[in-house]
Amino acid sequence: MKILLTTLNSKFIHSNLAIKYLDAMIRDKVDSVVEEFTINEDIEDILSKIMIGGYDMVAFSCYIWNIERTMKIAENIKKISPETLILIGGPEVTYDAESTLQRHDFIDFIIAGEGEKALSDLVDIIKEPERFKEITNLYSRYSSEDMDFESRSLVVTDLSIIPPVYLDTKKEDIENKIVYYETSRGCTFSCSYCLSSTTKGVRFFDYERIKAELSHLVKLGARQVKFVDRTFNSDEKKAIEIISFLMEIDDGNINFHFEITAHLLQKPVLDLIKKARRGLFQFEIGVQSTNDETLNEVRRANKFEEVSKNVLEIKSYANIHQHLDLIAGLPYEGLTRFKKSFNDVFSLKPDALQLGFLKILKGSPIENTIEKHGYKYRSYPPYEVLSNKYMTYKDMDKLKTVENVLDRFYNTGRFKYSIEYLYDRVYENTGYNLFEDLAAVISDNNINTIKKEEEFRAMKILGMNRVSKENSNPDFNIDFFVELLRLDYINMGRNPNIPAFLTKKNEDETERELKEFIFEFTRNQENLIQLGFKEDVHYKDAYKKINWSIFEYDMVQYISEIRKPGVVNIKKEKNVLIVNYDSKKGHNGDYKMLRRLYEI
Repeated sequence: MKILLTTLNSKFIHSNLAIKYLDAMIRDKVDSVVEEFTINEDIEDILSKIMIGGYDMVAFSCYIWNIERTMKIAENIKKISPETLILIGGPEVTYDAESTLQRHDFIDFIIAGEGEKALSDLVDIIKEPERFKEITNLYSRYSSEDMDFESRSLVVTDLSIIPPVYLDTKKEDIENKIVYYETSRGCTFSCSYCLSSTTKGVRFFDYERIKAELSHLVKLGARQVKFVDRTFNSDEKKAIEIISFLMEIDDGNINFHFEITAHLLQKPVLDLIKKARRGLFQFEIGVQSTNDETLNEVRRANKFEEVSKNVLEIKSYANIHQHLDLIAGLPYEGLTRFKKSFNDVFSLKPDALQLGFLKILKGSPIENTIEKHGYKYRSYPPYEVLSNKYMTYKDMDKLKTVENVLDRFYNTGRFKYSIEYLYDRVYENTGYNLFEDLAAVISDNNINTIKKEEEFRAMKILGMNRVSKENSNPDFNIDFFVELLRLDYINMGRNPNIPAFLTKKNEDETERELKEFIFEFTRNQENLIQLGFKEDVHYKDAYKKINWSIFEYDMVQYISEIRKPGVVNIKKEKNVLIVNYDSKKGHNGDYKMLRRLYEI
């Protein structure tokens, strides 16, 4: 029997862990093939590639982002080859499997919940339809009508039956991809909007297995491993063991991403991660709201005071990227109250702040509160809330605009210094207003199509607008702000042509003198090492990888002091800032900078 295990990922850099597990379970029994596509590929091309394979069964892993295209492909496979069996599984079909089977006559099987054991058992008895009902989480078109759908188990209780999936991985399998990994399944919490709340308890994979697979991935040169554990630090002892091990096998380039619950972090974990290489770890922390009434209603355990304490503690280490999440559309949180949640979280100055929107997922407990809170939501994926008793559609639509601006201007990190300065000097404690004002500046443009120069022009206009207001903070220096914009522009990559509105035009004589000075500077090997180059670099090669710019203010002093408590002094001092674009290291992506004073 020849089986295709496949899915449509949202991007090329993503990969699907689920079908790797399924393949590991059945590859010794059948001829199994794993092939991943993306939602951006043409449906006809995907269909053609599948049909050429001549498979007896095609099994799809289904999620909110791929279900519609997946069903079209599956339907056409059945039309072309009625004898080909179609199996679907995944969170998008788990909680309405019976009705999905009834609505779509081209589907033969649905696996609800975790599918490793179910698929393995199905392969064993594929020619014995009368036994299909023995598989507790399999829905079959060929089963008898007396199956007890209500008492079905959705989990694999013994994770040791699942073979490792990364020990035989080759370098080309993970090149330019995010590697997804899990050390546990389940969640200790029961948030009503999350499907993890439908199963109880946490199950862990064997520690020796985890060490072996992660060691192999690091040796292959994986650049980012993203753990899909719902709460990586739910067991402090296990978290310490794994984090310590990851620090031991660190190759200096890899990054590990975790979803953590910040209020659970205790001193032993904090003391450990404080020693980690900068860029080794990245934390995603779900705050969701700072309103206690809202958190209680959705059964969310964290208190913002506890979360913020640990977030700020980690921030002081300056070695871990922190990504904080908020959800708009939760109960008891109208637009005004949501702005407070936004401002509370933004005041922590996370490296990224994701503004998400509540989804009424099939099978999630929040489905039972639709009438109570007046939820109106899309009946198709991704099932986002359109309005509720507390927030109108107009409110939600406004937040969508703010989300777009937040993602493009803040979460990308491209306006690192200028946005922080705006916030500190003008928008302190009102971060939401910053992005709302910025959205108003670019309201006549499509945020997704404006060019890089237009982004920086919008930021400059925002700064000018604040200066022109009577109550603007007198400490806000527009000239210095423009200098920060220029610094952000330079940090985005090699940009020899800085837009004229971000700089003063220097005399040709000055430019010539400066160019000669920089060239001579790069001929000195000690200078190149200070810039972050390796000792064996040739000065001509180094010269091609640097850029420089004249600044009216001492930017190096400002950057070095900005993380310290208290007011940062701005020193006006003309100097040259040299940027080495070859020294970008780690996931945080800062560039090595060196100030050289130069008499002009």
